[in-house]
Amino acid sequence: MDPLETLLDADVMLTLEQWAEWGDPASDEANYRCLRSYSPAENIRETEYPAIFAWTALEGADVPAACAAIWIAQLRERVTSDPTQRPVLLRATPTMGSAGDPRVEGVAWLLDQLGAVTLGE
Repeated sequence: MDPLETLLDADVMLTLEQWAEWGDPASDEANYRCLRSYSPAENIRETEYPAIFAWTALEGADVPAACAAIWIAQLRERVTSDPTQRPVLLRATPTMGSAGDPRVEGVAWLLDQLGAVTLGE
């Protein structure tokens, strides 16, 4: 979740309630700067990053899929490591309960990244 992106959008479910706890970054410059200081998409440097497998749901009430998509796009734009050796991937499922659990895919992807051999070899 990108707190800055989410809290700037009053249409996101729970944003208005969260303003009471986090503050409204659209109307408070200090609050905006504070949230921006640790917002994932705003703090990506041009450097080498490890391989990344992120996942999100297209239909979700809590966190918009755009948060993950923006973060991944920013990473892809700024990463200096070889994308064939350290890919930056985003898996989007229709809903959190969709068939094909991304966590299982993530474990398989991690094993591949670590160079694990396939069963039977």
